[in-house]
Amino acid sequence: MDDLWLLPGPSDVNVDLSRLQGETVGDETHYVVGLDASPRSEWLDAWRHVQSSSAVLRRFRIDPEEAIVRFTCRTADGTGMVFDALQHLEVFVKRVNDVVAARRAATPHVSPVPNRIRAR
Repeated sequence: MDDLWLLPGPSDVNVDLSRLQGETVGDETHYVVGLDASPRSEWLDAWRHVQSSSAVLRRFRIDPEEAIVRFTCRTADGTGMVFDALQHLEVFVKRVNDVVAARRAATPHVSPVPNRIRAR
């Protein structure tokens, strides 16, 4: 029987609030907030799965190449709504990380042990 290694899972992706930017256009403000890592396909699949379960989460549009998330708030709603949206986004991203971790735990990814290590 061949030896196998359990491959590490992808790193969690988190919201980087230091990269928050807003631009007022008419009666709306368009926001862009950064992610601390570029999400991989496995993470994006979990994003879409979690997002499909809630109409509230559909306001967030992810750009994986830029590692950013976009959303819009009405300017008249004030900063309270922006903070609420950011809180929803942080909880959303944590749920995505949890889904990815659970999927990886249920179906671990393995690879053969490299020969250079086996020879020791």
